[in-house]
Amino acid sequence: CVLILLLTTDLIINILFGKEFAGAIPAARVLIVAASVSGMNLTLASGLKGYGKPIISSVGEVISLFITGILLWLLMPRWGIVGAAVASLIAYSCNFMFMYFYIWQKFSICPKEAFLPQSEDYLFIQSLKTNILKGKYINS
Repeated sequence: CVLILLLTTDLIINILFGKEFAGAIPAARVLIVAASVSGMNLTLASGLKGYGKPIISSVGEVISLFITGILLWLLMPRWGIVGAAVASLIAYSCNFMFMYFYIWQKFSICPKEAFLPQSEDYLFIQSLKTNILKGKYINS
């Protein structure tokens, strides 16, 4: 989905806002990636809350806030709105790394296990598909 949005950003902005807003396209592309990282942050934060560690995601947000402020101060004068978008992307990425490294250290979940499908995932999807085909998950 992110790749599709990145590839069609020009078209979407031109259709929705007109060619006058073409200058916003670079910032929009950076913010599309930033939104993807932010979504991953929400997933990690939910997992940490499930493990009884909600403070870790809060600390990550505070770290992200400080990084955003510093980077806005550094990047906006030189790059304008693109600098602000880059600041957000970097801050969200730092938050992601903070939470992920905590999870890796405390729960021994390595990157391969976290980011690549495991055999249990395939079994779950197969079971879900079977149950849907049998009508078990369809509201009547």
